[in-house]
Amino acid sequence: MPKIKIPIKLKDRERYIFFKVISENEEKVTKRELAREIWKTGLSLFGELGLKDVGIKIINFNKAGKNGIIRCSHKEMDKAKTILSFITSIGGEKASIITLTTSGTLKALKRKVKKKDTVKDNTQSH
Repeated sequence: MPKIKIPIKLKDRERYIFFKVISENEEKVTKRELAREIWKTGLSLFGELGLKDVGIKIINFNKAGKNGIIRCSHKEMDKAKTILSFITSIGGEKASIITLTTSGTLKALKRKVKKKDTVKDNTQSH
């Protein structure tokens, strides 16, 4: 069966959010536990239909750096940020999530993060 190409206007646009996890116990923060907490928090705030509309998905999670990238619908980005900010524990340990930057593409998001790290390194070396 030939693959049908969907016109860009019909596709739901996405946003990418770069976040950092602050927790007391680093061992408890895993991608699976984070996904579970995002799901539980999203359900309690917006219900199943609201959470479906947000379309939140963890794209990348760096356990060592305690940061990651999630993807969500561009229309529901504020709800995705709200879900992240309402998380108070991950894996039974106290934790919070801070959103650092957002972008419409992964490439631009990685460029923004790299630029911030470069600026941070330059200010720390002085």
